[in-house]
Amino acid sequence: MAKTVLITGASTGIGLATAKLFQQRGWNVVATMRSLEKKSDLMTLDNTLCLRLDVTDSDSIAQAVTAALEKFSTIDVLVNNAGYLTSCTNLKKPILQRSRKTFRLFYSQQA
Repeated sequence: MAKTVLITGASTGIGLATAKLFQQRGWNVVATMRSLEKKSDLMTLDNTLCLRLDVTDSDSIAQAVTAALEKFSTIDVLVNNAGYLTSCTNLKKPILQRSRKTFRLFYSQQA
């Protein structure tokens, strides 16, 4: 049985290349991105599921995980490639506040 990888930020760059690499190596791939309009050629690949997921939105995370589990029954590996853009006004906040927000974003989500 093939293993399943869930990749965040898979619409471009490293995330897209990672999704293609895992798919070429026989894995089931759950390629997630904020906008499904950017899915490019991922939809045409076998054993690949493209889903909307915004790492700052708990509901979209839950929906994506549920859909992935329904399709492939398991998620063996998470590649947490997605990031989020902060505005320059956030630079006025102390670095500890920004660091805590980033930490909570990437480490407090439960799948």
